[in-house]
Amino acid sequence: KGALNGQADALCQYNYAACLELGEGTSKDYEKAIEWYAKARESGDEDASNSMGCLILNDLVQGRTKREGLKLVMGSAERGSGDAYCELGVRSMTGIQEGEDTILPVNCGEAVRCFRACLEKSPDHPRALGCYGYCFETGRGEARDVERAIQMYKRAAAIAEDPHLSQFACYRLGVCYETGTGVSKDLSEALSFYNLSLEHVHKNPSEGWPGLRNLVRDALRRVVEAASPSCRRSRNASSFQLHPTGRGEGEGLPLKTAVGIDEVEASSARKNVAEMCELGVRFITGIVDGGDDIHLVDYSEAIKWFRACLEESPDHPRALGCHGYCFETGRGEAKDVERAIQMYKRAVAATEDPHLSQFACYRLGVCYE
Repeated sequence: KGALNGQADALCQYNYAACLELGEGTSKDYEKAIEWYAKARESGDEDASNSMGCLILNDLVQGRTKREGLKLVMGSAERGSGDAYCELGVRSMTGIQEGEDTILPVNCGEAVRCFRACLEKSPDHPRALGCYGYCFETGRGEARDVERAIQMYKRAAAIAEDPHLSQFACYRLGVCYETGTGVSKDLSEALSFYNLSLEHVHKNPSEGWPGLRNLVRDALRRVVEAASPSCRRSRNASSFQLHPTGRGEGEGLPLKTAVGIDEVEASSARKNVAEMCELGVRFITGIVDGGDDIHLVDYSEAIKWFRACLEESPDHPRALGCHGYCFETGRGEAKDVERAIQMYKRAVAATEDPHLSQFACYRLGVCYE
């Protein structure tokens, strides 16, 4: 609010830009975010240039070149930004190409130097821990030490502040559990870390690793295929029950399920409100199809179906609870806990088909707890 009221405060401007980038309290808008980062930079914020550069290097804004993005990141690092050192480390690991031109060559030794510089400033920097851990896992720039890498990944994944910064660490942990590298092979753990990584990528795609979204999606497909039939359920089965009466099994928010997505979409097209809500739930959680593919998490699609359900049936208890969860957690909607609680209470108060309020009841319990 201070930034919008013209308050010339670098931190205020930077935080508003970050809200626009992450979709915290407002809709995501990368173009506006870079404008506010530019204002914060003019006001003296040393991290703002790096944030601008990251948006540009990840092709999230139009009309800017990667050379310009790299220059911004390097300038921020020269002024002592730990985040910028981490970004430079990542880019030194992968290199930067623009068309046929090499903007930055691969240099693992330089990457290690940058990761160390970041961790000297911020020892618990989740992204730097994950990326530097990768150097140890693969022996790029450091002597190979898989045990140390896994320790760094786990340390990054356990950090509660800015958890989206652990997206690459979560991905690499998934790889380790999938392949049995340094840990016992465990496809359930792999799937869990891959899903967590993808959730963080949705939150902020500029704070991981180039191409990470596609890497995680490919990994999810691999694990689902490899885990068959252990990750599958019989058709129309859901993974747990919530309602104490035994009614409405599968009417909450499932962890995994195997109902065919095509069937749900076809039913939703016929304006079946229950199936509209069901489809929204599947997009929130990700599902395993009846075949060999996985239906991936997509919060914007989930929101679309919850809204469609509530347009047809404004007091649908399950949709109120599940859409409220989006507001509570900031998944697909700007975070608004007060609105979420109102929706939960409205769902619980519905007298028709009260078993449909099971997820709203659960989330209210979490809030009171």
